[in-house]
Amino acid sequence: MPSNNVYIEIPKSHLIRLKNYISDIWKIDCTISNDYILIKDVDLSSLLKRIYNDEIKLWRYITRIYPYNSETKNYEEILTLQFQDKIFRVVGHPKEIEDKLLDDLDDKYELNPKTFTHYLSTIFLAQNYFYGLYPSHLYYKRPVDSFDPISRAYYKIYESISIFNISIKKDWKVLDIGSSPGGWVQYFRNRVNSIIAVDPAELKLKDLSGIVHLQKKVEESLEEIKKYGKYNILTCDMNQDPREIAQTINSLSQFMKSDAILILTLKMIFKNKQNQESLVNDTVQILSKEIKNMKVKRLFANSKYEKQLFGVFL
Repeated sequence: MPSNNVYIEIPKSHLIRLKNYISDIWKIDCTISNDYILIKDVDLSSLLKRIYNDEIKLWRYITRIYPYNSETKNYEEILTLQFQDKIFRVVGHPKEIEDKLLDDLDDKYELNPKTFTHYLSTIFLAQNYFYGLYPSHLYYKRPVDSFDPISRAYYKIYESISIFNISIKKDWKVLDIGSSPGGWVQYFRNRVNSIIAVDPAELKLKDLSGIVHLQKKVEESLEEIKKYGKYNILTCDMNQDPREIAQTINSLSQFMKSDAILILTLKMIFKNKQNQESLVNDTVQILSKEIKNMKVKRLFANSKYEKQLFGVFL
């Protein structure tokens, strides 16, 4: 039986991150080919389950999946597949190929994009057709997420906790600075008993139970922050020069438990890559007075000008 291979379509801005995630976290060999992620010799059913159940909701970034077990330079070979006694759907790329397949097959066989029993997957790349006919339960359909976060920032902390392998405990105390509109507070609300959120602006959460909102700047809140300490984790997604934030974090270290965790979004205030690297290095250098074991990664949830920093308080 021919092996199943898969081309995964994803925005180009996420290609390298997805490739590294599948390789490093899932431990599955994959490559970037023609601006797609290519996985060879894969169990399609297991791959789909992995995508749907992924901790960081990887499916949010995947546009389409094109599995195949055959390839040819001759378009006519695709039409020789066994379409009889099947209701099928056509999934093709580019769109011209999909339209041509629909035209060539519509008069001969039963096509229905909703009640299909099988689907024809075809992608045309580098002058080759990669194709296969698969049962409907192996069709990739992006799930509808019923969860509606306050802001997309929610997914940065969601992904950080997973990527940096942090085991949150219910009795933890969280100190979140620069909290508004409340995406990170929303993440922690049902996971820990105590959250201190510091931001002059309003939180958009309807339910503030278990949350103390200090509606001031950090430097104006030190006495109250001290009153509720000591904290197990400090989080910050402030839109500010990260070197300035690093100084603030150092001043808050006195309120943190030994080996408490830091999660910080580094906002790249420079567009030049060399300047960005210097910015990260300078921020890490400032934090090194109070933070150890630092790691910097660009997450799926980060924008083009963001990176995520993890560290542990001394």
